[in-house]
Amino acid sequence: MSLSRYQASMVLAGVGDSMGYFHGKWEFNFQTEKIHKELYELTNGEGIKALHLKGKDWLVSDDTVMMMATAIALLSLTKKREKIKKEKFSINQMKKKMKMKIQKEKSNKESNKEPNKESNQKSNKELNKESNKNQIKNQIKNQIKNQIKNQIKNQIKNQIKNQIKNQIKNQIKNQIKNQIKNQIKNQIKNQIKNQIKNQIKNQIKESNKESNQKSNQKSNQKSNQKSNQKSNQHSNQKSNQQNFDYLPINKNLYVNIAREYVRSFGNMRGRSPGLKSKASLKRIATLPGKYWCIIPFDSKAGGCGAAMRATPIGLAFPNLETQIEKLISISIESGRITHHHPSGYLGALAAALFTSYAINDIPIYEWGRKLINEIIPKAKEYLEKSGREVEKNLLTMEYFIRIWKTYLEERNLLEGEIGFEKINWPKKYHEDHKIRDNWIKSVSYSGWGGSSGHDSTLIAWDCLLAAQSDWENLCLRFLCGGDSDSIGVLAGAWYGAVYGFDENVPKLNYEDLEYFDKLMEIGSDLFDLSQKQF
Repeated sequence: MSLSRYQASMVLAGVGDSMGYFHGKWEFNFQTEKIHKELYELTNGEGIKALHLKGKDWLVSDDTVMMMATAIALLSLTKKREKIKKEKFSINQMKKKMKMKIQKEKSNKESNKEPNKESNQKSNKELNKESNKNQIKNQIKNQIKNQIKNQIKNQIKNQIKNQIKNQIKNQIKNQIKNQIKNQIKNQIKNQIKNQIKNQIKNQIKESNKESNQKSNQKSNQKSNQKSNQKSNQHSNQKSNQQNFDYLPINKNLYVNIAREYVRSFGNMRGRSPGLKSKASLKRIATLPGKYWCIIPFDSKAGGCGAAMRATPIGLAFPNLETQIEKLISISIESGRITHHHPSGYLGALAAALFTSYAINDIPIYEWGRKLINEIIPKAKEYLEKSGREVEKNLLTMEYFIRIWKTYLEERNLLEGEIGFEKINWPKKYHEDHKIRDNWIKSVSYSGWGGSSGHDSTLIAWDCLLAAQSDWENLCLRFLCGGDSDSIGVLAGAWYGAVYGFDENVPKLNYEDLEYFDKLMEIGSDLFDLSQKQF
């Protein structure tokens, strides 16, 4: 566990995302061979080592933006804020300045009061005459000066008074106008609200009348509907209650995660954000913060949007003995904020867990077996405690488990003594892109491998198992005919957490990456966070 590996995990996740995305050209290209051909054309045949990911030319996608949002929310646990530098002047400095001014004024007065040496040579009579003349002159001068001063003062006073009066008048006018406008707006709003309420009430009344008329004909259906409604209401009430006793950490963290996800959508231009995340966050954005858990179970919410952003959770909670419950809860609930389906949020759990395994130097080939045998049972227990549509979640999570178990059995990674040298790879799997593309499609929902939570994590892990410490090999593997930016963001995060910025990673790939400095800073802050107990 080291600072550089934390920073590398964040930065290389961004690299994998940027590379796999390539402004959508490679993310939505379903043929590995074509992607690799374009790569070598771009780099004059040199490949990954010559690929310069420079700022806006290689934008990161929504994956990195939302990954940073997860990290920023986690850092709220330490109340870490940017320091605002302000110049401060002490009282002593101010006093010194005032003294300097006073001394200058005194010296100027003294220089103006030097005696006239020539007057001492004159007679007393001449002195008296001259003094009288001077007195008269001075009196006249002073009178004229005073008159002019008074006139100027009066003019200035009158001008200031008029300006103040006009300002006050304008302020009062504007206040009155704004008050009237606000009153009118509020009246209109209230009228519209009342109209809508009345319309809804009338619709409800009419529907109740219709249902009462049909109640005798459909008594059996009605009883079934009532029982379903009660169970749904019960589960929804549980999720929205103020009582969050099942959470192993303060609920404000989950509120902050939802808030940061909503904010991140202000930075999605040109980044191809996921439709499910967009729809869920649009709904959450209109509600108070406590409704982070408002999104219900959704059979179509198994996408990779939850997994791609979850790796910082594993960096923040690396202590697998004391923090595993927190890691499970935060990864699942951060996923359910937008993707309330096991394929979605269990992908987030796998992404966070594997990052924690990487930081703890647990062998890469052990990760999948430990996920299925040790962590999934704990995840089931947590889902039961949470009380949120438990039956639906437990039934549908079997698909995630089945896909992963099948892979582990095929690769000889589920039981017995395992290791890199004992992995059972299909014939020509590493040489023939078509064989690998077919496998990627086989583990996906609809043919687009890596676009879901279960397969994005599985394919990214498969890339790392095959490439190990060979960065170029890893990149060529996640640049595949699947959702390459989401596979890349996960593979890059895990590689960085295991190997750091080792000699195999060309600096051209990351030093000019968009958000490089911010990702480095977040990695450093997450390392500091990991040293504290929560």
